[in-house]
Amino acid sequence: ACTGQNITYKRNANYWQKGLPYVDEVHYPAFLDNDPANAFLAAGNAQWGGQFIPNIDTYYVAKDPKNNHYWFPPINNINIWFNTTMAPLDNKAVRQAFAYGIDRAAVSQKGEFGYEPPGNQTGVLSPTFDSWIDKGQADKYGYKFDVNKAQSLLQGAATSPAIPTGSPRCRSCRTT
Repeated sequence: ACTGQNITYKRNANYWQKGLPYVDEVHYPAFLDNDPANAFLAAGNAQWGGQFIPNIDTYYVAKDPKNNHYWFPPINNINIWFNTTMAPLDNKAVRQAFAYGIDRAAVSQKGEFGYEPPGNQTGVLSPTFDSWIDKGQADKYGYKFDVNKAQSLLQGAATSPAIPTGSPRCRSCRTT
């Protein structure tokens, strides 16, 4: 059964394994936004949630530390993708300036509440596959956060001062 607020999965009486499944029904509530989903979970009305929960230790775990736990499977990188066929992003120096101008540690802390480690330039998933990264090459080409280097690259690329700076529409983000 499915409504605008809930999906109910019912046990299949004709299931091929006798006595299984053990559960008669599973209710899967539908939410349009994370806030009500988080409140539902924190109130004990759900046993699992896959949505983003800011400050999860205080908001969720502290309510029942014996039973409320979390785990973030390191299965995906958070990326910024550029359309490199259009100016100014068709210019390698501009893309390098972006790479130097992103404080990945701050993004990890402010944007992800420290749940995930800072990203790396290789695209290799951390920490799961860190052993695959050649540390020497990563240090040589790793684009460590360096605002001065980013600004120098932009000046050298003869980019227009019209490239926007300031605060984009996102939580705790800033471009320099």
